[in-house]
Amino acid sequence: MKILIGVDGSASSLDAVRMAGQLVDPSRDQVAVYFSPMELERRLLGRSRRIIDGAAAALFEEACSLLPRGFSKPTEMIASSKSAAVGLLETAAGWHADLLVVGARGHGSIERFLLGSVSRAVVHGAGLPVLVVRKPPAADRGLKALVCHHPASAKAVAATLGGLHWPDGTAGAVIGVAESMLAGPLPSWLEKSVRDPDTAAIANAWQEEHDKDVAATSAALAA
Repeated sequence: MKILIGVDGSASSLDAVRMAGQLVDPSRDQVAVYFSPMELERRLLGRSRRIIDGAAAALFEEACSLLPRGFSKPTEMIASSKSAAVGLLETAAGWHADLLVVGARGHGSIERFLLGSVSRAVVHGAGLPVLVVRKPPAADRGLKALVCHHPASAKAVAATLGGLHWPDGTAGAVIGVAESMLAGPLPSWLEKSVRDPDTAAIANAWQEEHDKDVAATSAALAA
């Protein structure tokens, strides 16, 4: 399996490297570390090219130190003059990656909007599986994997999971999720059972939310 890891020097991107390090098999997998010089230049505004190149080399060295030793093929360092999200997607396609790993900075809604734009753009734009790491993997136990599948994607999900190296002690479970009965127009039998004001308000809110979703989707399709 060929695994591409995006790093930018942030703690979350290094957490992504740590997680990937638990899922790779050095004897058969190939890893590349990607970074965007544009990110470094933004952080080191006004610094010389030599300093930026040195920071890039140090970042690559730090990422490699978090990966297992003994890869059959040396870990590659890949950079692009494109923005982080575009560069990651183009590199993943050109390098023929099987899995793309990125970190997600921020946990609140504002932080996700301001700092999670790269991971969000990668998830929506990638044509391959993407692993978004939001916190570092546990060091004192095996991983726990919960898989939610849909019949249309079950084969692809199984292929991705089967290609990863799972450390000893890993526990897994598969669940199937059914859509809520109320995730659409309010059923007629429920409308008839509405009696008290509170229940009526909830029913109306469900209906209004559904109508807005339908209108928004129609507008997006028309555009």
